[in-house]
Amino acid sequence: GALSINGQVAVSPGYVFWTGEFGEFRDTSIIYRCPKTPGAFVETVRDHTSQSLAYMKTLYALNDTNIFYLLGDGRVINLKREVRGAPPPTFFVWEPTTISAEATALFLTSDRIYWVDASSDRRTAFFRSSPITDVTNERLDYLAFRTTAHDVFEFVVNEDYIFFQDLTSSSAGPFMRKDRNDGNPAVEIAGL
Repeated sequence: GALSINGQVAVSPGYVFWTGEFGEFRDTSIIYRCPKTPGAFVETVRDHTSQSLAYMKTLYALNDTNIFYLLGDGRVINLKREVRGAPPPTFFVWEPTTISAEATALFLTSDRIYWVDASSDRRTAFFRSSPITDVTNERLDYLAFRTTAHDVFEFVVNEDYIFFQDLTSSSAGPFMRKDRNDGNPAVEIAGL
């Protein structure tokens, strides 16, 4: 379970999570975790090596038993470690919930998960979110439309704003700010 050059790392109160990237083009991933203590046992959390384009783009640890991540194929996954069976014996499984199948970016705050979905023609980027405690309670926070295809690969969110950069195939695009408290369009804060 060595960390690869393109791997992602996330830390929870008791564990370190990381990914190894595999395949000729480093286009598949395995997620590992271990306690923060020296000499700890490494656990394989999730193996995506049999799935095309399942490389790790973003990884967040909410706590020791719940992670959120974005794969290269566009899936946003909430993965929880859950107890199965009636004592005795009991056993643990990592239970996945797919939140989106077409995302380009992911961001997590203490109480919400945010992601960006792209339309099939890549002209519209849908900024969505849901409470961490109820990932099925999705809302549309903003939609960015352009006449040419574009993508949002990175963005951040605070109490007041969504900050993002629109990327096209020919340019980096402007750095944008969307006020979360009004219905106005996003404004350009820097041309890059």
